[in-house]
Amino acid sequence: MRDTYGDMEDKVNTNAGMRLESAQHDIKVCQWNMSGWDDEKAEDFCLYMQHNNIDVGFLNDIRMTANECEMAKRKLKGLFVEDCHISASSVIDPGTVGGKVGGQLVIIRGAWRTAVRNTSTDRAGLGGLLVVYLKTKCRTIAIANTYWPTLPSDDDEDSNALQNKYIRWMKNVRMQGDPIDYIRGAIKEKLDKNKERGVPTILMGDFNAHCDGKGATYKDLAVWADECCLTNQIELLSKANDINIETFIRGEHPSQIDHILTSNEEELALAGFGCATGAVWHRYRDHVPLWAEYRIAS
Repeated sequence: MRDTYGDMEDKVNTNAGMRLESAQHDIKVCQWNMSGWDDEKAEDFCLYMQHNNIDVGFLNDIRMTANECEMAKRKLKGLFVEDCHISASSVIDPGTVGGKVGGQLVIIRGAWRTAVRNTSTDRAGLGGLLVVYLKTKCRTIAIANTYWPTLPSDDDEDSNALQNKYIRWMKNVRMQGDPIDYIRGAIKEKLDKNKERGVPTILMGDFNAHCDGKGATYKDLAVWADECCLTNQIELLSKANDINIETFIRGEHPSQIDHILTSNEEELALAGFGCATGAVWHRYRDHVPLWAEYRIAS
């Protein structure tokens, strides 16, 4: 792969955010909603991971079946000089327009590749949650990524909007409640099990929610996170240092609907954070990568 990073990124300030003074980090994570797979987007994300030394990168809304995920894994591995671990949560294609919405995958590079002990997903098979467990010298940590569906713009219950796909799946398995209740419940179940085992968790993804509860699809992200004993260290530091993180740049009013939360800030101390601001992401006019660096308590 030709290294086009110099072409795709601005030369100055291609990451908005901050690093804590004199802070060292053990792991750097990142997530990006790519709004449907294509090879060019995948190559840009891989270049971003390499040039920004990302250890663990999640791609949301890949819209790929199981067979397509296997092909994507082979392609992605060919884009890195070193070997890497790739796991995916695929979607079923009902054979209709927009049928493959959802799904996600994770790329784990360098020394962290050999630290992978297990991966798991939720049981809906729509890419709502993907968790990878990594073994460090002293403990196991969990890194999870989620994708919360927006509400469809029309009233067509037969459409393949992700929300409707969850509704149909829940009806099929005779589950009560709304899709967001199911997804949050699946996350809470993983968090509780991790807490019982002493496994700290990083949870990131496209939550389609603002921290202040205004606008976006879900108004109670902060309340829900608090109920789950999750901390949004990035939000706290952004406010304290007057930093504006804009991860969603579609339309006239950019905002942050992608977030990275942690279950235990003593065991996972934030060392830095930011989002991409290079020209390539504005070409896609949707989401931009959000990253964070953490020190892992020994």
